[in-house]
Amino acid sequence: MFKHGLLNIYSNQLSLIHRFSDSFFISLLFLYFVNTSPLDKEYYFELFLFVFTFTSLTLSIGNIYRSFRGIKLKNIVVNIVTVWFFFLSSSSLLLFITKTGYLFSRLEIIYWQLSVLIVLMITHLLSRKLLRIIRINDRNTRNILFCGSEKSLFKIKDEIQSNPWTGFKIIAFFCNEECKKNDFINKNEIILLKNVNQLQIWLEKNNVDLAIISSEYCDSQDKLINVIGNTTIPLYLMPFIPIQNTVFTLGNIGNQLFIQIYGKNSYVFDQAIKVSFDYIFSFLLFLILSPLFILIAIGIKLSSKGPIIYKQKRYGLNGNSFNIYKFRTMHIFKVGSLMKKQATKNDKRIFKFGLFLRKYSLDELPQLFNVLKGNMSLVGPRPHADYHNEYYRKIIKGYMQRHSLKPGMTGLSQVNDLRGETKKIDEMKRRVETDLKYIRDWSLLLDFLILIKTSLKLSSKKAF
Repeated sequence: MFKHGLLNIYSNQLSLIHRFSDSFFISLLFLYFVNTSPLDKEYYFELFLFVFTFTSLTLSIGNIYRSFRGIKLKNIVVNIVTVWFFFLSSSSLLLFITKTGYLFSRLEIIYWQLSVLIVLMITHLLSRKLLRIIRINDRNTRNILFCGSEKSLFKIKDEIQSNPWTGFKIIAFFCNEECKKNDFINKNEIILLKNVNQLQIWLEKNNVDLAIISSEYCDSQDKLINVIGNTTIPLYLMPFIPIQNTVFTLGNIGNQLFIQIYGKNSYVFDQAIKVSFDYIFSFLLFLILSPLFILIAIGIKLSSKGPIIYKQKRYGLNGNSFNIYKFRTMHIFKVGSLMKKQATKNDKRIFKFGLFLRKYSLDELPQLFNVLKGNMSLVGPRPHADYHNEYYRKIIKGYMQRHSLKPGMTGLSQVNDLRGETKKIDEMKRRVETDLKYIRDWSLLLDFLILIKTSLKLSSKKAF
């Protein structure tokens, strides 16, 4: 059944059944949790139909029933939670607008909303996990016609072999006349096609699920697109750019399309919420932590001569310079090489109380003032010292793209233990890649998750 692609043939029907079952169980759960409602039981069937219709419409808007082949489970979880937030907001707004909230207790609605999240998590994650097991066992596969160089072939081959749960399989490879069969092609019985005529004849006799053309492969590209475009095979362009975590969104000037490689996805409404949250939450944090500020100030004064607050130039949004504030944790020293050196383990410049502040990231608290001034956000790529920026931007591709968003007090790199001293260039490269991934995947939910993780990881072995 799976080998011959019945899951592929009936994918739309299966998706419809999935939608129906989700809406059905969510509607039943609603009736279960509101059984103490003063609403007459004879109206329960009409209520069931209304909730069923509302659920079907709102869940469909989130696009969670599309194919997630090739997408990691953690990204699916984020998608499900985002849709659930939309469902929660929409249902709450509906109760408010229709003035029917008094019919149900708040506790009943909370229980129901939590059960909705549980249902979505179980049905979607279990079904997709089952599909992955099927694909790993060489079932429900998608056959690929790949057009490109041997270099690009090995690149996609490595990704397919590293992620067998995607269920992709290359069955034909189109390359130039000089291309020869290699061990990978022989072992996997891949058909080698060396000219457009061979490709056209082969396509007339064989079926593939999708075709991919590598962007660095220029030979006969127009002819390839015309030949494949004359079929019903989906055609994809594989960007062959050796840089991680690029954006790749479409733009245009008139009818001319472009692919955006770098930059942020601008969602004006979400950004406005982010800025509002930054101001409100940082102000509340400052009020709550003000006694701690006073205690830390006294501790610094008793531990070392010098100012309480340390200021340093950092690059902010769009590379503009600003002064970042920190509680001073080092002894005063003259400007020079020592000032530019990153803090290291057992660093003699750090006094004992300063080491305590660094261990629990308490030295970063004055950056709440930076957030209130608009220089920083609560969450974003951490700003590096300006001299470190000037050094790394020359040797790491895309380094300055970190500054296409406001820098943050915490970020995705920090909660993934990519913080502290960077002894090797590769360590900074991983940090930059993670920062660019944050910019590409940014959402309010991602910020919320990072803040939660930060609160659980205030103490770090790399904080020195």
